[in-house]
Amino acid sequence: MPRRLAMLFVLSALAGCASVTVTPAGGASSYPPRSANCEIEFWPVRPDRPFEVLGELRATFAVQDLSVGVREIARQKACALGADAVIGLHEIVGAAQSGWAGTVVRYRAQ
Repeated sequence: MPRRLAMLFVLSALAGCASVTVTPAGGASSYPPRSANCEIEFWPVRPDRPFEVLGELRATFAVQDLSVGVREIARQKACALGADAVIGLHEIVGAAQSGWAGTVVRYRAQ
């Protein structure tokens, strides 16, 4: 039962998501989407390999402290853009809304 309650909380919280957007980087290439369950790397800082910035991800929520599920939302958006990683995913705290932001990237051939 506790597991069902936790899942219900996550789904309810995700339903409270006001918006998830990616602002494309100027001059970024367009790539076909990856599979819906693709693996995305999350880096707190720039990785030591060449990459192209595809855009800036921003998820804004009407509820506070929604860290549960944020990485999954970011992963889904990044997969849809054909990305390989999200760099610097961090929380943004505001008076009425909180959210998360990060940079969506695709690795270049080395």
